[in-house]
Parts: sequence; C-alpha cells; structure tokens
Amino acid sequence: MIPVAMAISRAHPSLERAVACALNQEGVETELLLVVNGTDAQAIRAAERLDANNARIRVLFRESPGLSGALNLALRSTDAEFVARMDDDDLCEPHRLHTQLRRMRERPDLAAVGCAWRVLGPNSKPDSKPDSKPIAIVRPPTEPNPLHARLLQGNCLAHGSMLLRRRSVLDAGGYDETLDKAQDLDLWLRLSTTGRIGAVPDILYTHCLREENAALSTSREQAHAAATVLARAWAALPRGDDEADHAELIDAVAEVLERTDDPASRDGIDRLIRERGPTLGAMVAALWASARVPPMTARAVEICRRSRLREVGAELRNAGAASVTLWGAGSHAEWILDHAGDLGLPINGLIDDQATGELRGLAITRPEAAEPGAFVLIASDSFEDQIWERSLPHRTRGVRVYRLYGA
Repeated sequence: MIPVAMAISRAHPSLERAVACALNQEGVETELLLVVNGTDAQAIRAAERLDANNARIRVLFRESPGLSGALNLALRSTDAEFVARMDDDDLCEPHRLHTQLRRMRERPDLAAVGCAWRVLGPNSKPDSKPDSKPIAIVRPPTEPNPLHARLLQGNCLAHGSMLLRRRSVLDAGGYDETLDKAQDLDLWLRLSTTGRIGAVPDILYTHCLREENAALSTSREQAHAAATVLARAWAALPRGDDEADHAELIDAVAEVLERTDDPASRDGIDRLIRERGPTLGAMVAALWASARVPPMTARAVEICRRSRLREVGAELRNAGAASVTLWGAGSHAEWILDHAGDLGLPINGLIDDQATGELRGLAITRPEAAEPGAFVLIASDSFEDQIWERSLPHRTRGVRVYRLYGA
C-alpha cells in the first residue's frame, strides 16, 4: 500500500479528478492521505464528502495553514515505506507509481524519485488528450549526481510528481516548516546530500496551471525563498580540495581552454560531476564552461530568435507601428531589450499580469492600461500561448497584439 499525500486549502473543481488519479493506479494499491490545510469551510466539506464515499481516503486536519506542516503531518501519520505526492489540481498517468516504485526497488540508495512532466495551460482539456499542446515538457536528469547539479541551479522536479522513501525524508528532518515557499527544492537539496534522489525518464505527471494564478512568472516571494535555499546549498558544497579531484578539474578546464569552439570540450567537467558529484569547484567550472562554450544548439536558437525578431519588427512597421509595448517583464523581455536594434522599433514600456514598477527605466503597467490601437509584442517564450489566450479581451477592444513565435 502506497499512501498518496495531498494537501488542500481550498476546494478546487479539479480536486476529484486529482483524487481519481491518485487512487486509480495500475499495479499498485494506494490510499489517499488528504490533509485539510487550514480552516476553509468548503475545503473541509469537500474532504468529508470524499472520505464518506471511499474507504481508501483518510482525512487529516491541520488548523494552522502551511504546506510543509501539512505534508509532515501526512508523513508521520503512516508507517508505510513509501509515500507519494500529488497536488490537488494536477494529473498523473495510471502507471506512474508502478514505474517509480520499480526504480525505488532497483535503487535502494534513492531517497526520492521524480519523473519527466508536462505543463498544461488553464484552457487546455487534459481529460480528452493528456499530451495535447503542453506549454512545456520538463525532463530532469535521471541519475543522482547530474540531478543534484541541476537542482543547484533551480528546481526541475514537479513537487506533486515525487515518490518518497518516508524514513529517509523524516531522518533528513522532513519539510522545513519555516519555509512558506520553495520547501520542495530545499528538501530535494538536503536529500541529495544526506541520501540520493533520481528520476525516471517517462512523462508521468501533468502540472495544470489555473487561470486565477497562472504562473507567467515567479512571484517575488517564491523567487526570494528559492534564492535563500540555493544560497544555503551553495555555501554547503564541498570545495573539492582532494588532490586527485583538483588535478582532474584542472585537466578538464584546460581542455575547454584548448578547444573553446568545440562544445564537446566540456565533457570532462560534466564527467567529473556525473562520477564524483557536484563540488564548489566543479559547479563553478561547469557554469564558466557554459558561458565560454555555448552548445551549438544554443547558438542556433539565438541566431533563429534574432532572425525572427527582425521579421516581426518588419511586420509591425508595415502595419504602421511607430513604437511597441512588450507584454511580459521577465528574462525574455530583457533579451528583447538587449536586441532592440533587431526589432527596429522603440520600446515604449511593458505590461505584465503580475510584475509592477520599472525594468531598465521603462514603466511596467497592467494589460488593461494598453490603449486601443496600441501595438503590443508578447515577450515570453515559455508562456506565449498562455499570454495569447489571456490577451483575447484586449484584442477584442482593439489592442494589436503580436506573437514572436506562434502562428
């Protein structure tokens, strides 16, 4: 029996769909540990209704809100060897836990196992075709050392997609209840040092964005929490001062310097991380090599992106645009600002669904501020489809919204 830990603070319409995914797993018997995280009356009623109709659902109540505390309560409320995670608005494949459990059995050194996962926009219809038009597909490294190195750069694991070895998680201290955000990244990084974590390559989980909180960008609170977790993990990295490791690192760096134009010159650094695990020296070398020798695919993408920016700039000018507003205030907007010469138009400001303030001296306002007849260019690569859908009311009132990548 594998308990599936799910915390709810509100009764979302997708709850029953997520519960069905957790309970209808092939080749694995499951039960649901449904933690009501807070005192929302509708969430309590929804949980009690589900509990009354299914003996495989156990409801736990925690008045003090907080995801970390809710999940720790679930972990301590069972003596099962493994506990799975699932979020109340997401989906997973019916063979997800069977696949992950097989990996756990094969690798008793692993404290947790994730999987590849897709992201669907709020207007997608996942029930009809699970893999239709994902916004993104994320494929984490499957082996522990490369995955640890990747996590040191940011979270590549969907929280709800994880299968946990319960005792290993509790021995590592469980979820940090002082963190309101990024508690999953914090746990994965701690497990990567006290134990090991891995992933299976199969796409077994679907993260569904909701319209009311669609993740067009990372919130300031989430970004600050993740930065705190990452800085703490970086500070705890071993320096890699062992004489043999130091000599190998020097050889690997020298190889990059000798063959700067060859992306394969970074293989020595990657091999060190894969075989020995990330150290401070190896991680600095990997990031240095990435900046010094960008992979050919990255160069090709950059060439194509700048060519497309010139094409869209020409389209805007032919349509009568004298200037343009960017929709989005993230890293892609900064890239467009860096290459404004390719666009061939002055950029008069930015609009964003979440961010406010200024970016490089340009005001960031809400989409509602765009005047009818204004020319707007979507400045996002990962979320262009989603922003395009959200722009419909503004296009209807005469705002002229252009896409950089989509048709």
